[in-house]
Amino acid sequence: MKMDYYKKQLYLARVDKNDQILGRVERWEAHQKAVLHRGIHLAVFFQDKIILQQRRHPAFNGYFDITIASHPLFIGDKLQDDLTALYTTLNRELNLEKADLISPPQFLGKFHYQAKNPHDPRLQEHEINHVYSCEAKAIPIPNYEFAYGLSVVTKADLGQDNNFIRPFLTPWTKKAQQLKLF
Repeated sequence: MKMDYYKKQLYLARVDKNDQILGRVERWEAHQKAVLHRGIHLAVFFQDKIILQQRRHPAFNGYFDITIASHPLFIGDKLQDDLTALYTTLNRELNLEKADLISPPQFLGKFHYQAKNPHDPRLQEHEINHVYSCEAKAIPIPNYEFAYGLSVVTKADLGQDNNFIRPFLTPWTKKAQQLKLF
């Protein structure tokens, strides 16, 4: 399934720096040409700890994400809303359904960032990232086609400079943490 997913042509929302939708852009074109687009990011908590996903993905492979990152997609001419895109990603990557959450994802804020993939400079992120958080009823079992595994840490531990995971956090996770969005 994973290889098919990454080969599919999917269309993202091309946006300006004010997050106004300008049109569509194919996802790999966006990531190869640094086209500004909308991203979504969900911090999933379990018992006041953050679930980190170690990404198995062409962009930032092996890096830790809090907890999932994706994009609302155009389905035909209609752009998915953020919650639909988040639930789709939760199911695809972490095998979580709405019923597995204590409450629906809550919007925390948004920010702009740009980052090159250190292991493949042909790919980069350039996003207005919408950040959400929620709490899961249990630690999920990831879909290993999309994740190498999960780690669970406290916010305090994650913020420590000497935390072994810190150098391997995705750039958008570091930015969201710097802005105190989770």
